[in-house]
Amino acid sequence: MALVPARCTQCAGQIEVDNTRDAGICTHCGTAFITEKVVNNFVTNINNTQNISNTQNIVKHIYGREKTEAQEYIANGETFLQLKDWAKAEELFTKATDENPRLAMGWAGLGRAYALGADKDEHFLSSAEYFDRALTFANTDERAAIEKMRDTHLVNADIQTNIADAYMDDDQTEKALFWYKKGAMGGNADAMLMVGIYHHGQGDFAVAKSFFENAAKQGVIAGLRWLGDMYRDGNGMPRNLQTAQNFYENAKAAGLPQMQERIEGVHAMIAAEMPDGADKISYLESVAKAGDITAHQALIGIFTNGIGTKKDAKKASYVSERLRYAQAKNRALDEHVAGTLNTQELIRHFDGLVLEIHAKPDPVNKYLALAKMVVVVEKGYVNLSHKRPEIVQKYKEIGAQWFGDFKYPSGACYIATAVYGSYDCKEVWVLRRYRDNRLAASVCGRIFIKIYYKTSPTAIKMLGKYAWFNKFWQKRLDKKVEKLMANGVESTIYRGK
Repeated sequence: MALVPARCTQCAGQIEVDNTRDAGICTHCGTAFITEKVVNNFVTNINNTQNISNTQNIVKHIYGREKTEAQEYIANGETFLQLKDWAKAEELFTKATDENPRLAMGWAGLGRAYALGADKDEHFLSSAEYFDRALTFANTDERAAIEKMRDTHLVNADIQTNIADAYMDDDQTEKALFWYKKGAMGGNADAMLMVGIYHHGQGDFAVAKSFFENAAKQGVIAGLRWLGDMYRDGNGMPRNLQTAQNFYENAKAAGLPQMQERIEGVHAMIAAEMPDGADKISYLESVAKAGDITAHQALIGIFTNGIGTKKDAKKASYVSERLRYAQAKNRALDEHVAGTLNTQELIRHFDGLVLEIHAKPDPVNKYLALAKMVVVVEKGYVNLSHKRPEIVQKYKEIGAQWFGDFKYPSGACYIATAVYGSYDCKEVWVLRRYRDNRLAASVCGRIFIKIYYKTSPTAIKMLGKYAWFNKFWQKRLDKKVEKLMANGVESTIYRGK
């Protein structure tokens, strides 16, 4: 017979009982008791009045160490989970895993403690990792119970997605995919996108498309980009470049960066499928008008080489100039979106542009400054009410000329273009206005123009490479331009009649 301490469930009196018998009689109140219940009552009382370390010693004394120390930590950790003391539970489960790292329920307890007491995303990640360890050591019966615990405590789709993101940052893609799938099933749109990307890579295009569509509906604009790629490449569906372009444009409008490159790529693919000729040129002009860089480059090649039309150096030069402005405008828009331009800088550019009428700035800066001002006027980024209306209107007109419909120039001034290095500069604009408005108005003037266009190309070809030739003509042309401007000929941008 072995007597062990107990406490009566009726009168709470402390007694000793024979732990080999199933029942007995309280010596204080005479009430019958079940041995197991009075022993457990004694243990519970000790738990409530003494620290957990003393309690473990008493339990070991009563049960003759029938439980290991790690199991005792786990049992008491469960008690503190019920008491919602997450920190104490975590401490006990940690001791259990330190004592015996192969006990699955110790790791599962840590997973629960971290999940229940989590106030940061990294706590949920720790919880997921502890559940993973628990499953590593779990037997068949424990596995089902642990999976149920995990799915119960980490049920929020946003939390599941954050766990997946953390695993991705740690390059644990298999675990990340597991949690992305759970997040997607729970309705997290970012997780839907990631699962869609996975299925796209696996060639499961129908499944991928469904995930991308659902992600896009919930505001994940990258879903639009992936849908555009699928229609562009014909993955899992008939190829449709126009539909692809629509998705890309919607993604760009929603703020997704680098969509312009994809849009231009689609434009190039559409143009490549068109036969050479007027329709192709018209299409390229329409997309170039919207700022498409590759369309500008394609048009330059067409007019330079005479593809589907006759060679036209003047048109090629005009498109080249438009290309510079298009590149500058795209950069201006990018800088504004990136927040690198403030109001004062924009106003200074605006005011500085007026001074550029009387100067010859670096071409790159000239184009960029002009493009920024056009963007400012078009988008209304800066209040310009303090400016004279005609000044603001001037930049609206400049925007229409360089970023609006294609208006190819009339005849070129060969010598002037060679001397000043550009078909579009104030000196050449003055001389072209003089040619079209004054010389062409008289018989003698028209004869001079005809002779000039017959002889000047040959002269430029033979002598244009010599510095003395350019210096000779620049000195004379500068004086002519100055005189014409003094007589009222404008030096503003001129597209010809």
